[in-house]
Amino acid sequence: MSSPQHTHLPATDARRLGFRLHLRGETAEAAAVYDSALLDDADETELALFYAAAASTSWAQGDLETCRSRGALAMAHAERTGDDEALGWAWTAQALLATLDGDPHAEGFAYARASRHAARAQDVVTQVRVFINVSDRLTGMGSYQQAITQLERAFTLLDEHPQPLMEALAHENLGRALLGLGRLDEALEQFEQARHRWLGAGAPQLRTALLGIGDTHLALGKASQAASAYREVIRLSEDGADPHSLVPALAGLARATVVDDPQECDEALDRALDHPVRIAPVAVYLAAGWVALARGMHNVAVAHGREAEREAGRRQDSGGMAEALELLSLAVNPDRRDGRLTEAQMIWLENGDVVRRTTSDIVLARQTGDLCAERAARARLRSLGVHDDTDRVAGPLLVLGTPPKAEVELHTLGAFSVTRQGRRVGDTEWRSPEARTLLQLLAAQLGAGVTVSSAAEALGTDAAGVLAALEDLRAALDPSASHADDHYVRHEGDALALRPRTVALDAVDFRTDAELALACAADSSPRAPALLERAAALHTGRFLDDVEADWAEETREELARLSREVRRTLAAHWSSCPERAVPWLVGLVHEDPTDSGAQLALVRALGAVGRQSEAARYYAEYSQRVRELGGTVEPMPTG
Repeated sequence: MSSPQHTHLPATDARRLGFRLHLRGETAEAAAVYDSALLDDADETELALFYAAAASTSWAQGDLETCRSRGALAMAHAERTGDDEALGWAWTAQALLATLDGDPHAEGFAYARASRHAARAQDVVTQVRVFINVSDRLTGMGSYQQAITQLERAFTLLDEHPQPLMEALAHENLGRALLGLGRLDEALEQFEQARHRWLGAGAPQLRTALLGIGDTHLALGKASQAASAYREVIRLSEDGADPHSLVPALAGLARATVVDDPQECDEALDRALDHPVRIAPVAVYLAAGWVALARGMHNVAVAHGREAEREAGRRQDSGGMAEALELLSLAVNPDRRDGRLTEAQMIWLENGDVVRRTTSDIVLARQTGDLCAERAARARLRSLGVHDDTDRVAGPLLVLGTPPKAEVELHTLGAFSVTRQGRRVGDTEWRSPEARTLLQLLAAQLGAGVTVSSAAEALGTDAAGVLAALEDLRAALDPSASHADDHYVRHEGDALALRPRTVALDAVDFRTDAELALACAADSSPRAPALLERAAALHTGRFLDDVEADWAEETREELARLSREVRRTLAAHWSSCPERAVPWLVGLVHEDPTDSGAQLALVRALGAVGRQSEAARYYAEYSQRVRELGGTVEPMPTG
């Protein structure tokens, strides 16, 4: 609580001190200052400012009735005086009250009025507050880019009129908007900046930055780190000073601990659902719904999902609406495509939330049985930084469970082999060599199809021979004839193609991961090295290494080029850490001794780590080859 010298202050002093305490997150102390203030000598303008500031603290404490009564007093005094500064503060208080009432229309109207009056009064504090608060409102509506625009205006004013505590709030809200866009690394950086500022000020408002950090870790699939952040928020909010942080943290903790600590999950969820003030109801109902669905309680999940849908609609929370629709889709129709999921995808596409949209692609692929699409979507999710332990977080990926394996898996990077239902197809199970060759030819299309006439040319036969080979192939893949003819291989008109839903192809998985990794590297993503290394590991050998056929060459060259590009990019990334670059460069030079760029880079890296004799040997080999080709020998590079 505030010290005795901070009580019984005149209205102006009480308002200034109380508002500073409010910004720091010391709401109980701020309330004590307001409750003991001496108001007898205050004029209309100061009373309006005082009651507006006091109403803000009541809002922060979740005290709806006190916020309403103080907000009404602030407006009454402000309207009588007609002072723009007072009216700006009073309308800001009305906007905060509207958020507790869940009335987005009233909130937007109030902030528009507050902004107009603050601009007339040249009241920088209220202008910045409005920009920050409106950004929060826009983020809640899914208008993330518009929220960022509001925050850019706030930062411009803060550059001219520094306000460290408001800067921390602005960084938090920027983190929220970036989180909504799926830019998770950037969001985490903004929350960390806010956390650093709160720590520097010794302010309890640190809990709001920690809440953002927890939410980001939850989105990244880092269940343990998310739970740790949420627990700290709850500890810092136990005095009841900040239910706006406490309730979402309880909901987040429930989602983060549903697998690791079911008892803690239940306790957190019960507290969130039973809280006397309806704060963050969409997040709470979604947490309850996902936890129920993870436990197989479909009817309970549907009930919570419908509550979340209603609340999101009332509050114009498009992101919450989309997640509620996804929850209902999985709870009602887990095994088939559902219109609610399509609507959710449209919302996330419009909002720009790439993480949630990609997650919904995984859900859709599972509902439609498209294993190839699911593998590709999971690869995209990894490229966005989402970790594999997302299935420890109460949400769609936990509900889906472990990705299913394809019924048939083709290993084409290296020697060719086929696995059916987890067992390798033996040589004696092929009715004809043409059936095996046809499957290899289809694999070489990397998901595309081939015409019967092209297949006939490749197999050295006619159309009838291709169709006979197709029948033999179907018999090898489905010896018991338990599926339809086109279950593994589609034949439509003159085209033949593998079914990606039932046939997995390692070359396609490599290409997908490699292209995503290279795109991340081009964007200088910090995740690029891990993604590149994962992609490099998937390229286990030359495409169809035991097959010599002209029709395989184009695919073989494409995948080899992609593999070299991945490894070359990895080596370039580690140029400042030569011991990490050397293995990649050695592989490149061994594979292609005429690659002068890789040879010189290897010489430089070996010299940098003190392996001078090896560097000299590789440089001598490089020099000899260049002279043989009539080229110009570059000077020996140094580390």
